[in-house]
Amino acid sequence: EVEKMRGSNNTIPKIYEGTSGIEAWFVQNAPPNEVFENQLFEVALQLDNKGAFDIESGVYVIGLPNELVARDSVFGRFNLKGKSVFTPFGDSKIIKLAARARELGAQVERVPVGLSVDVCYPYHTEVSTQVCINPESTTTTKPKTVCTPNAQSFSGQGAPVAVTKVDAPQILPHDNPALIQPQITLNIKNVGRGFVVDKQRFADACTPRGGKELFNIVRISGMLSELPLECRPHELRLSDKDNVVVCTLPSGFEKARGSHLALLNVKLDYGYVDKKSKQIYVKKALV
Repeated sequence: EVEKMRGSNNTIPKIYEGTSGIEAWFVQNAPPNEVFENQLFEVALQLDNKGAFDIESGVYVIGLPNELVARDSVFGRFNLKGKSVFTPFGDSKIIKLAARARELGAQVERVPVGLSVDVCYPYHTEVSTQVCINPESTTTTKPKTVCTPNAQSFSGQGAPVAVTKVDAPQILPHDNPALIQPQITLNIKNVGRGFVVDKQRFADACTPRGGKELFNIVRISGMLSELPLECRPHELRLSDKDNVVVCTLPSGFEKARGSHLALLNVKLDYGYVDKKSKQIYVKKALV
């Protein structure tokens, strides 16, 4: 059973801020902290899309130990809209299933058991910012300076993977002497609490098929003044150290244009995994 609801609060968050995607947790008292053997009880999982981007065909898997038996399906798919003007807090769903505690052994009075949930979903990050293109270093004349190149730092873009820094654009020579070739260096980081996986196989991360090769894959694309950038690596394997991507503009800009502001758009594509767990106790039934 799936119920849909909206978040409520007194303040409206800014859409393209924050470092969250899906936040998942077990609803209070579902499951209860203690259940009796043979008791039927409810497990309720809440999924909130706290990020700025919509999710289609996300996957959840609820893990039950041998001491518990599910009466309903423990896995399924979900769609959840992200933050927007229409849904400023993002959408939420509550997924419910019935479970039963098995009978305990004759000498057992109380045992701890653990429930878990894995949520795997496709996501992306979008960054849009103005950068200064200044070709003066490659010219003999000194055109009027409209702007000064500088580095920009970011904390989050409404998603769990972020472009944390855009370095000041560098100017490279172009094969055409009338053109310049801007080069922009990006720093990328997993700023969420979960795990990055390959977007093309994100659902496998919620199954036994999910191996190490799935993890930490981010694909990068970009535009500068609506012209395509060539970003290397195009497919980045994230590490704990610096994750650097260098993007150049093969088509170039006219040198005679002088210094000017250009709109940089960067998109990161990836899958993401959130894991939660809860311990409860199964007790001997009262006689």
